[in-house]
Amino acid sequence: MAKLVSVIIIHHDRLSLLNSQLNNYLAWNDLSNIEFIVISSPLACSQSKELIENFQFISFIFLESNLGPSTARNIGLKNSTGTFIQFIDDDDLITYEKLKTQAAFLMRNPEIDVVIGGTQRTDWSLTELPKKDASRIRYPNFDEINHCGQLLETNGFFQIGAALFRKDALLVVNGFDEDRWLIEDVNLYLRLFSNKAKFKVDKNSSFGLFWRMNTNEYSLSNRNQALFLEGCLLNFFYCINNNLLVTDADCEVTYSGIFNILNQDVSVNQALYQKGINILKEQSIHYLPQYAIMGKLIGFNGLFKLTSLYRKIKSILIKR
Repeated sequence: MAKLVSVIIIHHDRLSLLNSQLNNYLAWNDLSNIEFIVISSPLACSQSKELIENFQFISFIFLESNLGPSTARNIGLKNSTGTFIQFIDDDDLITYEKLKTQAAFLMRNPEIDVVIGGTQRTDWSLTELPKKDASRIRYPNFDEINHCGQLLETNGFFQIGAALFRKDALLVVNGFDEDRWLIEDVNLYLRLFSNKAKFKVDKNSSFGLFWRMNTNEYSLSNRNQALFLEGCLLNFFYCINNNLLVTDADCEVTYSGIFNILNQDVSVNQALYQKGINILKEQSIHYLPQYAIMGKLIGFNGLFKLTSLYRKIKSILIKR
């Protein structure tokens, strides 16, 4: 039987946090129009059996290996029946009121494909749920998306759990890019935007999403910098390749972003690095930091080596 909302939860090696989240759903007022799908990386037979017995209202799909967040979410999407899709990680929490009011918003506004609500970064124990603190609730710095640069700016980022998606919009772009293990959410937003999907921030919908910095091996908070920076480069390249750079703001955030990534002391994939260098060579200095003009004179490889050397010398002098 089809449901109104499908909640797709991805789980990898954090069983206590998953149990805590699922227990929270037991207290919800009405589950009749919501389906829950957990996509889990491998568990011991006893653990999977216990989950199935304790949470019989949830559909579990146990994978034979860790396929990454994008593939896991796509498996959930393919197995869902909901008109609207809620993605959430196993260490976060959403509220019943969020789903109820965001689903109502999408039903009232059929032209909107993605509605985004507030988030609160916090921490909580397995026995005590987090409490809403209005002073800590955050929204992205836009009301709607009109150009790609809004999705690339730091202040425009929103956790995927803050949003409720129209399933049809996700299916048109074939869900997540399964090659992405980090920044896969921003890539999804860009592909939806490229396909004319409409985003809307609704500050009137009920809060929301509690999220925390985590220790997952593929999380940004674990500082897996190279993989993270490569994901950012691929998102910048996507915007360029798909002619999404329309405004000066789009160009500035994209080209300066490429410059800043390549100028870090982090080894990224050589092919991506060289592609970034080639792009910078062709761009106007207008969209780059002022000192990037040196790259036009001595080459960007030379500039990045000089700035790396400068940082190392500065670090040595500070330690003295």
